Amino acid sequence: MRYVVADGHVEESRATFADKYLDPAFRARRPRVVGVDGMVYWAIDEQLFPRRVGRGCNNLGTPTSYDGKSAVHTVGKPESVGCMELTDLAARLKIMD
Repeated sequence: MRYVVADGHVEESRATFADKYLDPAFRARRPRVVGVDGMVYWAIDEQLFPRRVGRGCNNLGTPTSYDGKSAVHTVGKPESVGCMELTDLAARLKIMD
């Protein structure tokens, strides 16, 4: 029997927005990973995501690392970065079981 998980969360990585996936017309506008006061964000159209305070605040979709170091929110999770970013499918399937 096959299962489809519709509520599994994934952390996008820089690879998500790599040239091979992104239309050339939009490459200059691709999200960038930035660090601010020890936290890590996606910079999209000059706005930071996730929004940690105020209207529409959330902590979803945060980059897993910045400048070669794991992000603060990543360090405390039991999953590996590969599991979170879906680059290690075996680890993802194991944790889903």
